[in-house]
Amino acid sequence: MKAMRVATILIFCMILLSSLPRMKAQQMKTCKIRLHLPNCYTGKCRDLCKDEIGGRLYYFGSDCAKGEPNICVCKLDCTNPPQQ
Repeated sequence: MKAMRVATILIFCMILLSSLPRMKAQQMKTCKIRLHLPNCYTGKCRDLCKDEIGGRLYYFGSDCAKGEPNICVCKLDCTNPPQQ
């Protein structure tokens, strides 16, 4: 009975360890780029980010900086930066 329990725990640990590299690869590293935008509002900020970033990095959001009416913040996925 005890041997069966130990075997089950061992198998569970092996499965957990084998899935660890995949879990680590899925963690996203985020970057933020601050751009000057007079009288920032969300729609214009989003358009500015898309124009500025282009296809270089994966863009996933934008918003005006809190307390700074002239700053637009672009949020990017920098997990795998492009090779140059």
